[in-house]
Amino acid sequence: MAVEDAAVLAKLFSHLRDKDQISTFLHAFQDLREDRCASVVHTEQCNLYFQMLPTGPQQEQRDQDMRTKTAQGESVFGGGEASEQWEQLKELWGYDAEDEADDWWVKWGLLRERAKQRSLDMEAEMNAARLSSLRVRA
Repeated sequence: MAVEDAAVLAKLFSHLRDKDQISTFLHAFQDLREDRCASVVHTEQCNLYFQMLPTGPQQEQRDQDMRTKTAQGESVFGGGEASEQWEQLKELWGYDAEDEADDWWVKWGLLRERAKQRSLDMEAEMNAARLSSLRVRA
């Protein structure tokens, strides 16, 4: 998780051009990482529960299902609770933190920068118009 955090921060801050972007990048970091971290914790808890079932009917059923699938030449992760665990693990390991940060930049970061530049341009035009009208009056 720490490596993913570092990758996201590095990607976001690679776009830093002005210090006023820092708070935006930190909010983006929280938005990007909060759900991911919660998802990883949930996946790990489910995985731990599934793998460490105490001796009893659920554990015996899980083991029997896996033996049956293996004997049939099927994946032990096909169908049922094991399949759900497998999908969660694929999502866990298939996540690309840098891609997520890049996606945020394309969707929101660039939009914010363009809006900021447009606002500055409009302010400059208004100031130029005011200055021009003052000159006309004088």
